[in-house]
Amino acid sequence: MKQRDSFFDNYKAFLIICVVLAHFLNHFKPDFEIANIIRIFVYFFHVPAFVFISGYFAHKKDIKSLIRQLAFPYLLFQLVYYGMYQLIDHNVSFSIYDPYFTLWYIIALFFWRLILNVAEDNKYLLPVSIISALLIGFLPDELDYFSIYRVFSFFPFFVLGHQFKKDRFMELKSKPFIKYISFMALFILFLFVCRHYEAIDLEVLNYQDSYENLGVDSSGIVIHFILSCISFFCIFCIGFLIPLKTTPFTMIGRNTMSVYLLHGIIYKYISLGMNVLDYVDGRMDLLIYIILIIGLVYGLSVIPLNRYLNELYDRITGIPKRIYKWIC
Repeated sequence: MKQRDSFFDNYKAFLIICVVLAHFLNHFKPDFEIANIIRIFVYFFHVPAFVFISGYFAHKKDIKSLIRQLAFPYLLFQLVYYGMYQLIDHNVSFSIYDPYFTLWYIIALFFWRLILNVAEDNKYLLPVSIISALLIGFLPDELDYFSIYRVFSFFPFFVLGHQFKKDRFMELKSKPFIKYISFMALFILFLFVCRHYEAIDLEVLNYQDSYENLGVDSSGIVIHFILSCISFFCIFCIGFLIPLKTTPFTMIGRNTMSVYLLHGIIYKYISLGMNVLDYVDGRMDLLIYIILIIGLVYGLSVIPLNRYLNELYDRITGIPKRIYKWIC
């Protein structure tokens, strides 16, 4: 069995906790400052860093493997979300090309891996991905199929991750002053968010709308570029602070896909089908919230979802063969 990389497992564990926390923080009252500050701060790096790491571990795979690992879970969880929405009387229409909630990332991975299969060795892949990311905001909203804004906007991070040279990074990480610089840089960004959080539009950091819809028009290119540079800088600063050795959180990073897919269902069911989150407010609630979220992440990380999905995929794709044997 291939040995796990504790550094990346620790990094992914930190990120998936941030992802779940950011989603659940939606239900704190708008005037609760610290919750809004944490959400905005996390949005600067959590998805770009995840995409970067996904790119680092990506390699060429045949289309059948991509269908099994990404397209099939996407379609299955589209049905699960739709069924859950109907169960709680949340009026939505079923659509293959409009991903529910967190599923945009799964279909984005599918497209990124397809592109990688074709253009991995193309020296223009990075500049083309950057130009495409900056220009996609001009696309009309009517053409936003399969979360195309996010697919293109985050693709440069995927390419950068795929081209990342870990040896040079680890050489820098071993220097003590790098940790201090990284911590101070992140602290300055946090202070900036604390001071200006009311002026920062979270939708801009989401990259899920056109420039016109965000009300930024042509200036959106500059805003997008600056925010992407900040996110890229954060990815490395956080990486310099992540421990190399096994920690109590390392196990979470080994199974982030289960956490990512399942927490979305739980969050949507609780937030739309129940009213328990409507009463969340105050610092003590926030502290309890964070503890419960870490517990939830731990619990979901032990579920071998990938194994269950593979078994289900084999059963479904094996049906025609079993019918043929039964007939013959």
